Parts: sequence; C-alpha cells; structure tokens
Amino acid sequence: MDRSRLKADLTLAESRSNKAYKDSEGLWTGGVGHLLPDQHRDWTGVVFSDAQVDQWFEDDVSHAIWEASQTLEWQYLDTDARQNALCELIFNLGLARWKLFAHCRFAITKKDWPTAHDQLLDSKWAGQVKATRANRLANYLLTGEFA
Repeated sequence: MDRSRLKADLTLAESRSNKAYKDSEGLWTGGVGHLLPDQHRDWTGVVFSDAQVDQWFEDDVSHAIWEASQTLEWQYLDTDARQNALCELIFNLGLARWKLFAHCRFAITKKDWPTAHDQLLDSKWAGQVKATRANRLANYLLTGEFA
C-alpha cells in the first residue's frame, strides 16, 4: 500500500482547509475531509491549526487503511492502485456506506475488474463527486495502475 500516493490523491480530491466548512452533504468538515464532532454545533468561523489538520489527516488515513484491510474484498486487491481505490472510497464514504456497494464489492472478489469499474461509475456516489475522482478510482480498479 502506497500511503504517500493515497495521501496525495486524497488531498487533491478533498482539498485542505484550516477553516470549518459544510461539505456537499451539509456536514461540518475541516482539514482534509475530516467530519467534525457535534454536527449540531455552529462551526462558522472556527479555524484549526496546521498541526491539528495534519493530525486529523494522519488519523483518518490510518483508520481508512485499517478498515479497508478488514473487508472481504481486500485480499483480492492485487496492486497498490486497487488498494488505494478502496482506501480512498472508505475515507470518503465511510465503511458502512461502502458496504452498500454490493455489486462492486462482489466483482472485486471475482477479480472482475470491468464490472467493478462499471458498478462504481453507476453508483449514486459517482454522481455526487467530481467526475475526475470517480473515473480515477474506477480506472484504478480496472487497470490496477496509477494513471
């Protein structure tokens, strides 16, 4: 697993903010895609230190890698790019939501990369994120290579 590549991909896709903001689903977020606790609180104008953002990112990346490694499909991800795709998906979606991608997950266990690619792009998630991110991750699954 290429942790530095994963972090670079995540930073590009999520961007980095030292200020609290609401994400595309209206959830309070800061740092690099880090959901803030107490979503009922008004986080408007709250600024976080670089050290805090860095710590959140390290913790969130480690947690996503650990969760990904515990999935049934992990053992079938035979390249760093495919592992990166799953880690980034779990980072972005959370494990519970990733588990709803049953057809994509099943295709991964069969190493049916074209179907995994197509199922990921046919998801609601793919329509919610930038097309560049959805296509990049789907292509990681399809080719097993970083673009």
